[in-house]
Amino acid sequence: MSSMNPSPADLCVLLYDGTNYTFKDIGNQSQNNPALAVFNDTLYMAFTGTNYHLNIWSSSDGLTWGNQHIYDQNSSKVGPALAVFNGLLYWAFTGTNGHLNLWSSSDGTTFGNQHVYDQNSSNVGPALAVFNGLLYWAFTGTDGYLNLWSSSDGVTFGDQITFNGQAGNPSAVSTVGPGLGVFNNTLYLAYSDTNQDLYTLATTDGRTWNPNYVTNESTVNPGMAVYQSSLYACILTGNFVPYLMMTPNGRKWNALTNEPPYYLSGAGVALAAYQSNLVLAFPYTWP
Repeated sequence: MSSMNPSPADLCVLLYDGTNYTFKDIGNQSQNNPALAVFNDTLYMAFTGTNYHLNIWSSSDGLTWGNQHIYDQNSSKVGPALAVFNGLLYWAFTGTNGHLNLWSSSDGTTFGNQHVYDQNSSNVGPALAVFNGLLYWAFTGTDGYLNLWSSSDGVTFGDQITFNGQAGNPSAVSTVGPGLGVFNNTLYLAYSDTNQDLYTLATTDGRTWNPNYVTNESTVNPGMAVYQSSLYACILTGNFVPYLMMTPNGRKWNALTNEPPYYLSGAGVALAAYQSNLVLAFPYTWP
């Protein structure tokens, strides 16, 4: 979630085919970043509605969205996270009381097996990724330090790492949520620090982490996805414009020569590779 607490805005998608962008306003409003995941050959988008209820809908082409479901038994004021693990679609969200929540679905519609992890709290949205047979969950603690834990069954999480500069781990502090991506057998944890600089922490074993500076002017939680043999990340610059970058090796990041069209957003951008496109999803405020 952006630190500027934006007003609700229409959700949109940008489909990037490696050369051109296709834009569509898909309706529904949110003031937070959505989440994307491909499950059973269908693209799913989870988002927090203007009444803070959880929503999910799906698309077979990335442009036309339907089969919307609203889950009014749960609420959140920040963006969610999605991941596919062991044949299930997992959905993580921060409850309005700050507690971490996770539930799952076998069909992308009926969610259950909800677990509340009240030993940890956050004020912003989480991130999920699957790496080396484990489900990883990253979140920013209420003290600002990034945290990461993992699960082999999607229920019991442990081996928590707090990136506070102790126990051999680097220090990573943020006021917004993190991003996670998996590329070339490496797990990347991306975050915007308190100076609004974007960094990644990379690991091949889940224990040893290598920090890397990416760029400045990162105001929200970064979205991450692998597309056409490169790792992509999307942030918002200081003027709230989505800014898309890519790296072929995980270290040197480059801005795209054909950046996304000029749309303003007040929240983070979700990324997912679907069919032959890189899909960007976010609430846009202009034009």
